Amino acid sequence: MSENRNNILLSPLDWGLGHAARCIPLIERFLGEGSKVTVFASLGICAFLMERFPELQYIEDKTKPVSYGLNGTGVFKLAAVAMRIKKQSRVDNNKCKDLCETGHYNLVVSDNRYGFRGEGVKSVLITHQLMPITPVWLRIGMPVLRRFLKKAYASFSEVWIPDFPEFPGLAGLLSHPSIKVPNAKFIGPLSRFESDRTDTVERNKKSVLIITSGPEEHRRQMAFELSGMFADLSLQIFIAGASLDNCPENVKCILSPSDELMKKLILESGFIITHSGYSTLMDLYACGRSAVIVPTRGQTEQKYLAQIHHDSFLVLHEFADLKKYQIDFSQLSEVLSKKEKNTSVSF
Repeated sequence: MSENRNNILLSPLDWGLGHAARCIPLIERFLGEGSKVTVFASLGICAFLMERFPELQYIEDKTKPVSYGLNGTGVFKLAAVAMRIKKQSRVDNNKCKDLCETGHYNLVVSDNRYGFRGEGVKSVLITHQLMPITPVWLRIGMPVLRRFLKKAYASFSEVWIPDFPEFPGLAGLLSHPSIKVPNAKFIGPLSRFESDRTDTVERNKKSVLIITSGPEEHRRQMAFELSGMFADLSLQIFIAGASLDNCPENVKCILSPSDELMKKLILESGFIITHSGYSTLMDLYACGRSAVIVPTRGQTEQKYLAQIHHDSFLVLHEFADLKKYQIDFSQLSEVLSKKEKNTSVSF
């Protein structure tokens, strides 16, 4: 990746902000090498990256992004998404070819968009899931999935894996499956935060950070449920990534916090509540913080990640499980403090 690329077309998947967030260090690296970067993404992703890189060129992808609420992706929703991914791959391929013809790009970087690659242009796919872990009911279709992925990976010049090469890394079997992908290379975890494990940061024990994730609808419902849970407590609650019409007095919603503010909140909050998305976990490891993590319903990837990181994070089945602690934050802080010692991963 140290090779200079002059004209790059970058396209992160819109499934929340995680794919865009982990592209931030790559964009910084490309710009540092003197490359020109154009972003092709949904309006929300473009807005997110434009706040950080206003100098880039942006092209809006008007494809309707995946959406779901706090109930996550059930059986029928997941099946519909799987069908859509295969169909969308063909659409993305044609769109990328058109963009490359007009933009004269010499490198295409696609984050989890399996069809977004150029014709005769070096194209790279970023993914931490070389072989997704599927629900039991979907495993009958595994041969079809394997064929689809094998063909997709082979169509890219390279597959970049944001994880450590040594098993288990941060993604376990997701990034270290038994199948081999000849053109895959590990590039190390990607976080928008520089690794920071200083002991001089003073934490506010009366402060709670809630990091919402997923599509906008999901983030909003997550903010609503958790803000109601904390409304009557003498704590300062920060909700990152979502906004509410009527926030309780002790709740502050920050729809799009800067990276500097987000890092400050992660480092200084008494404790953190979030989902177990991979980009979020990479950010937490980069900052050396533990958290209460809850897998998004129906997403086996997040459930698996929560399982393999249970030594570093407090894993709950759902947010309502916080009530079993009777919102005893001194108890929660003690549990998380012990687990935090296991987040000492050097990026």
